[in-house]
Amino acid sequence: MKRIITLTILITMILSVVPCCAKSPTDKQIVKNYCTQHYPNMKIKYFTKWNDEVMCNRAGKGIVYVEVEKSISSGKKDSRNGRCCGYVKGQHYYKTWYNKKVKKGKTVTSYYIYDPSTNYDDGIVAVIDNKKIR
Repeated sequence: MKRIITLTILITMILSVVPCCAKSPTDKQIVKNYCTQHYPNMKIKYFTKWNDEVMCNRAGKGIVYVEVEKSISSGKKDSRNGRCCGYVKGQHYYKTWYNKKVKKGKTVTSYYIYDPSTNYDDGIVAVIDNKKIR
């Protein structure tokens, strides 16, 4: 009987110390949490291709627009801000920065959250990638 009690206590202690099934949230879950915390009762709309008509007339619509952008890391740090950077291929070829260092050639998905109260095309309030917010 003592063995069973001792074994039960030991197993309970091990299970309480070792984290089980604890997963870190994905970037998309972080986006959802950020938007619901900062903009409660607003819908979230994801887009990959810029639309002037929609984005320049978004204020007061009750929608938080989130741009999803895929880029390829250059593996180098930018000399101006010290952040690791990559390049976005599409209509325009431009540089983007990440929240942490990324190996060369790795594809990174970044989420750009736009301010729902303005119509500015550069009205980005947060960028989420690599499970970090800036």
